[in-house]
Amino acid sequence: MSTRYIAEVDQSREDRDKLRVNEILAPHMNVQWTTTYGLNWATEIPSPGSAVTYTGSWQKCDLGASYTLDQNGDWSAKQDNPNAKSDSLNVASNDYAVAVHIIVGVQDPSSKKWTPIWVGKNKLLKGSHGEYQPIETVNIWYQQGDQTATMISNQATSVQPYEMPAARPVYFSYDASKGKWRTPQDQPFEFP
Repeated sequence: MSTRYIAEVDQSREDRDKLRVNEILAPHMNVQWTTTYGLNWATEIPSPGSAVTYTGSWQKCDLGASYTLDQNGDWSAKQDNPNAKSDSLNVASNDYAVAVHIIVGVQDPSSKKWTPIWVGKNKLLKGSHGEYQPIETVNIWYQQGDQTATMISNQATSVQPYEMPAARPVYFSYDASKGKWRTPQDQPFEFP
């Protein structure tokens, strides 16, 4: 899944005459990434903080795609899954000998290694189906730093978490005079 965002970075300051000046630092900054999801499974759930031990192999899974876990513990594509959801990673059927914990992971684009991001607490019973919908949440904040010969400074705003909608841009703005984030909106903010 490819996700694309557009950001604008600007700052507001007072000039020598104490007049407020808005400077656009980066008028059209695109923030974009591609998430590659995968499915795996385990017969036992790890204790909190423990490493996840996989029983199976990772299977790349696009949103809307369906796979069956076969009797050997291997994944096979399943096109005619009536329970499949277009915004989910779908397991059409667990045909393995026992119930399993489904694991969802993401693949690092550089190393191609998988990292689990979710382990199902409840086992997927033999003969059952499951749908696993990722939630895309981003954290937005503004941070600045400076270094001189005598001081290193770092300042940051509060973090604004936001669940991103599918396939449409969202605009964010921080109101420095009020010290809070404005409500995100679907179009650029208008400034005086």
